[in-house]
Amino acid sequence: MIDAFHPIHPALDMTVTKAELIRTIVDTVGLTQREAKEMVDAFFSEITAYLIRGEEVKLAGFGVFETRDKGERPGRNPATGEVVMVTPRRVVAFRPSRDLRLAAGSKKPAERIRKVG
Repeated sequence: MIDAFHPIHPALDMTVTKAELIRTIVDTVGLTQREAKEMVDAFFSEITAYLIRGEEVKLAGFGVFETRDKGERPGRNPATGEVVMVTPRRVVAFRPSRDLRLAAGSKKPAERIRKVG
């Protein structure tokens, strides 16, 4: 089995595509190409459906996908420098788990501050 978090894993040096994920599933799990594609499509479809409904998607050991509402704010047109209002919108955010941050070689997670008293 391929260890995706291994420091010399080739996937860490490039962008991984959906087709490469499918190929890895075929090679490691033994599903057919069609079965693996259906599984990957269903997985992403379910995550998308939960996010559209405004629900968090928590994947233990990986991270949390969530939606956040951004309010209206002033922005700047980079071509003209003109100040324009950026409309409110909903965005998708991802918070990696501590395990993923450590495995990916990120800095140590922020120290938690404890209030005394």
